[in-house]
Amino acid sequence: MPANNPQHHLLRDSNDHCPASVSVVLVTYNRAHLLDATIGAILAQTMTDFELIIADNASPDHTEQVCRRWALQDGRIRYHRRSTMSECLRI
Repeated sequence: MPANNPQHHLLRDSNDHCPASVSVVLVTYNRAHLLDATIGAILAQTMTDFELIIADNASPDHTEQVCRRWALQDGRIRYHRRSTMSECLRI
């Protein structure tokens, strides 16, 4: 499809660095025991043109290890970890 086509930005292939059509954001804190099932279910969707952004609010459990393992396995996953818990999320 020519670059001047207005739909061109929706197309992606392995050599194209266009953004994904959809961004899925998963916010987590201390839920390492649920992440394998959750991330697996997100990645199993029939629509595959998405990015998964995981935001970890400084979980003290092994959330980081689980998320980094998944991110190494699938290039659609971006993992972001806060070094300290956000004040607005403290309950």
